[in-house]
Amino acid sequence: MNNINAQKPFGLLRVLKFTDTLIQYEKGVEVMENIAESIRRATPLVKKEEKSFIAKNASYAHGNVEDKSCVDTLILLQHFPVFTLGKRGHASDFKASESEIQARLGATISSVGRGGEVTYHGPGQLVAYPVISLRRRSLGPRAFVESLEDTVSQTVRRWGIQAEGRVPGRTGVWVDDQRKIAAIGVQIRHGVTTHGLALNVNTDLSAFDLIVPCGISDKEVTSMAKELSLRDGTTGRGMEGRGM
Repeated sequence: MNNINAQKPFGLLRVLKFTDTLIQYEKGVEVMENIAESIRRATPLVKKEEKSFIAKNASYAHGNVEDKSCVDTLILLQHFPVFTLGKRGHASDFKASESEIQARLGATISSVGRGGEVTYHGPGQLVAYPVISLRRRSLGPRAFVESLEDTVSQTVRRWGIQAEGRVPGRTGVWVDDQRKIAAIGVQIRHGVTTHGLALNVNTDLSAFDLIVPCGISDKEVTSMAKELSLRDGTTGRGMEGRGM
């Protein structure tokens, strides 16, 4: 994104940061979909309650919520515990009943329109929803997904974690080709993207024991905290308390 000429309208990117609090999954998706529709229609946000929610809960906003240009938007947030089931997901991807999941984690289950199977969102996980017009940026779907993988890889490397995306046959970002540190699932409708990525920072990884994450049964799920603890021989608690 840094290489985009910010003087051109298609180069503008509004950033909405909700990570100082937990957001219900349904509410986050509602905001995301409303912004996506405003970009598709080239009209400003029409729902006053969405404007109010953003103004009240976004701890940092780059770009005016009232902006009439309907610019591309990056939404950053943390969700309350939830399992989301993508288009390729199946009931068999769950290793526990819905009542057991509710009892153990207080988590809900939501079917969504993104690609992929089942995954988990919860505290300690950075969720990013890039809501952008691929046409304005002259991006194809594959190039867009690869750009998300590259961004995550570059981010975790700043912490000394070597991870790679663009793994043949598998989306997401992987450590040693065995441990998935970030999941990616997007939906593209009329050239505008929704959903996005989930990076495990200091997530409770035991939640993934209740599912077959992303339909892959022979690989592990990891987090930045876990990888740092494996590297340094610590508990990984150095990630705790760090703002997202």
